Amino acid sequence: TGTTRGTMSVSGSIVTLSGAVNVDGGSFGSVNLVDYRDGMTFSATAASPTLSLASGFKKFQNPTAGSADVTEATIAKEVRFGANNGTGTDLVYEDFAGVALEPNDIATATLTIGGDLSAFNAKLGIASTATQGADAVATAPGVITANETNRGVAGGTPGAGTLTGGTGAFITLSQKTTAVVGAESAYTVTPAITYTSSSTLAPLTYAAKTIGSVKYEGTPFYAAWVGDGTNGITYSIRLGNRTSTAISSVKATLMNPTTTGTSGTVASTAACEVGPIPASGELIITSGSLTTCFGAFKRSDVRFIIQSAPENMTAKMRTVSAGMVTEAPLGAGSTAAKAD
Repeated sequence: TGTTRGTMSVSGSIVTLSGAVNVDGGSFGSVNLVDYRDGMTFSATAASPTLSLASGFKKFQNPTAGSADVTEATIAKEVRFGANNGTGTDLVYEDFAGVALEPNDIATATLTIGGDLSAFNAKLGIASTATQGADAVATAPGVITANETNRGVAGGTPGAGTLTGGTGAFITLSQKTTAVVGAESAYTVTPAITYTSSSTLAPLTYAAKTIGSVKYEGTPFYAAWVGDGTNGITYSIRLGNRTSTAISSVKATLMNPTTTGTSGTVASTAACEVGPIPASGELIITSGSLTTCFGAFKRSDVRFIIQSAPENMTAKMRTVSAGMVTEAPLGAGSTAAKAD
């Protein structure tokens, strides 16, 4: 097996015996004899479901399922391998006997999913489960190994050609048997493959592919330039519940903190639960409570995701500086609120 994988080429010149006169123009350009190339390409198309407004952010909202809540959703589609060759005679050979490398020469493929999987189980599947056997379920968090019996890549039945033919497979995240509240996250997939004739083929490495992301669904409220109170200016944000039903979740995220939090209970760019809001009641979020969440962030725009419809909410911010009080309405009614 070649190690340097350097292209081999030939070039030369034609001159008279004395070397004094060029024949037919003299030199001729370099021509490739052997071209090293990765044998397989890998592709994956992103999908972006959201965590549903219903059921405490425990279920997915899947774009392919309309508005219905589902217990799983696709984060990547068209996940597949293909032979890295062109047309005609432009082939990648697995040996010097002229045997072209084909997708079915892959014995197994292991897909590693990057991102927050604390609330979900990952699996690999295709649309027609009736003809393709069982889904390949992650054997470890975010690690899915596909072979010819579970969404395989090498031939055989069931599961023939799932990752090598047509549009390939998809990757889903499914709700755990005992539901866990999920977190916003971006996901990647990185494959590793083995060949049926691995002794003659160099292993391939792949860069991670960006696939789907999971985002919260709810009413967004934005409060601009909120401080942590360390400069003597304190902020209070009041969220009002106009309904007789309690709102179970309000999540806060710092959008652009001046200082990354070091002493808070969550990372400064992650979401912190600051709810609930009682029925026909209010929730007061202060500089102090935000500092408890994120640490001493100095100042930042703050986004709130509220598990309720916009028309159920009101929002207002109060700033206190040297005994002077100023107030800014953030919104009410059917308009998603944000500070100007």
